[in-house]
Amino acid sequence: MKSEIEAYVLHRQTEGANALSIKAYRSQLRIFERYLTLTNTGGLHTLTRSMIEDFLYAMATNLNPQGAYTSERIRRTFFTVRCFFTYLEKKNQIIRNPAVGVQPPKPHKLLRDNYFTLDEMQDFFRRLPSETDKEKRNRMLFLLSYCAGLRLNEACNVKKTDINFESNTLYVAEAKGSSGGGVPLCRYITYALREHLDCAAQSATQTEYLFIGRGNAPISRDAAMDAFNNAVKSLGFTRYLTFHSLRKSIGRHLLESGLSVRYVQRFLRHKNINSTELYTHAGMRQLQSMVMRFHPGEQNEAVY
Repeated sequence: MKSEIEAYVLHRQTEGANALSIKAYRSQLRIFERYLTLTNTGGLHTLTRSMIEDFLYAMATNLNPQGAYTSERIRRTFFTVRCFFTYLEKKNQIIRNPAVGVQPPKPHKLLRDNYFTLDEMQDFFRRLPSETDKEKRNRMLFLLSYCAGLRLNEACNVKKTDINFESNTLYVAEAKGSSGGGVPLCRYITYALREHLDCAAQSATQTEYLFIGRGNAPISRDAAMDAFNNAVKSLGFTRYLTFHSLRKSIGRHLLESGLSVRYVQRFLRHKNINSTELYTHAGMRQLQSMVMRFHPGEQNEAVY
């Protein structure tokens, strides 16, 4: 990616950008490059809109060891990254600009709560409409993404044959930055999947994919994101939440329940544990609760 960054910087120089601007462009793109390296996200061709949103969220939380970046720094970096991908698209170096559709984050949205609390998650699914076939599909899509910790692309491309009811697992193919294999399924989602497949078997439309979009093809990423965004808005959630928040939420909920970060890493299929710690850092209240539960100074008899 270094060569692409330098080519873009040179392009901006030829357009007349001053020395300070050039320095800023290079610095901002190197932040983005470092994030991709930390998370093993993969090459420029594999990036998606949700990954760009995750990068902005990481800047607002713990990407920087010295503390979260300021809102203005995040906004400026976002605009630079978007222009960078526009340049690459015009040069035919990427097929699709992953920054298209990403909105510049507002300061009040750059918070550390880019996830659902457990109570919010339960309330989300409890109030989510499921009357029409489309609503049932969307609810199942969101539920499986949360329970199995699926990425957007993984969720959209789940096949019926990926589900193993004997072992209660879901097969997920290996991708860059993640390891593939079987993902354990809880009893609730297993029951819901059986019910969903029974309804699908009675449908006139038969296909290998679990979630169908237009033309019997798997639901597109854009359609899935739009469905999630509409659901979040209609249910009254006003803070910055993305489809990937479902995956972040289950990781955080498992950590808050006391599951080892190593097991969470395996569940989320992160090759690098830095990715797990970046996406699912425990909150201070949960950390304090767990520490005080086992700290010798909190026991009946002090050991000091």
